[in-house]
Amino acid sequence: MCVSNVLGFARLLAPPVAFAVVLGDLLSSADPRGEIPGAHPPPPGLVFAPRPGTRLAKRFELDTHLALMECTINGNEFGFGGWRVQLASSLRLTDDYDVVAAGAPRDLVRRFGPASGKWWFNDRPTDILGYFGLLGVEVRFVWDTKCGAFQREVVGTAFPGCDLACLREDLDLRGLLPREAPAVGEPWVASGSGVVDALWASTAAGLCAAPEASEDERLVQRVLLPSLSTLAGEKLRVDCRFLGRAPDRDVAIQRIALAIEDRIEVDLTELANEYVAQGVWRNRPGPVRRLVARWDLQGKGALDWDTAGGHFSEFGLAVRVRLDIHCELLIDEHAWDIAMIWEGDSNWASSAERVESEAARLDLK
Repeated sequence: MCVSNVLGFARLLAPPVAFAVVLGDLLSSADPRGEIPGAHPPPPGLVFAPRPGTRLAKRFELDTHLALMECTINGNEFGFGGWRVQLASSLRLTDDYDVVAAGAPRDLVRRFGPASGKWWFNDRPTDILGYFGLLGVEVRFVWDTKCGAFQREVVGTAFPGCDLACLREDLDLRGLLPREAPAVGEPWVASGSGVVDALWASTAAGLCAAPEASEDERLVQRVLLPSLSTLAGEKLRVDCRFLGRAPDRDVAIQRIALAIEDRIEVDLTELANEYVAQGVWRNRPGPVRRLVARWDLQGKGALDWDTAGGHFSEFGLAVRVRLDIHCELLIDEHAWDIAMIWEGDSNWASSAERVESEAARLDLK
């Protein structure tokens, strides 16, 4: 048995680890009741209600860094020279709202501007190719009351191979809003698919254009994300508190404080075996007997809401991450027990502003 096979498997955990931490989970656009996530009778002030014809230019950025702090194989410590994983994404787009009702859009057209995505392993960069296929793409989302889901169609620019199911309609962060009008200082808890969209929908868009030749991106899109379909939606919670007017900003801008302090543990054994079965790893291991990941998350941020325009203005969140992974598997008919501890942080930064002209829409830099 060659130890390099085990080390190679441990290294190959890094890309899916990075994607899992950053992208988490994608739920379907509609819940079992056929309701739009994050849509509910809005309280006065903190309400998603752009006027028909409103065009918003939006920016979404996410940067995640993870470092391998500890690794043991069959109880023996291994030093990997400070393995590091980073994932960064940037996305510009405009949303045109034709119909808005009951706190959610019913008909909108999204136009993608410049986009980029990279992940690094020990400072060696790899492009996430799906992002580069987004520039110039236009997608229309229309709420279908009969089936209780959004219908998506590409308009204008052709989009060969696009997986429209990866495109999320909600890039409005409305899943973080309260269901009732809060007093200053009043708290509430945001959870479910609206939180998932608020944190990861913009990043997941980069995978919808993943080319067939990019096996890692397609595996993440087709295997990893669907297999984690309930993780964040069921378990992740964001503590929110209404602070009133945002300091040093226009009187219409109201601020919501955000906090995350949570521990999430999930059994990924079935997912790992499906991933291995794709056959893209050299020296492919045998069955994975057990793969368990535990996330410890702690962070703070803020959401500024434009009460005059009925949309978010700015969003920022910084989360400290610790990820413990325990894996038991067979390689060359030998049993191996791998334990890894990763630590790092994820930082979100987003903004939205109303634009009036076609030139402003196209200039998304």
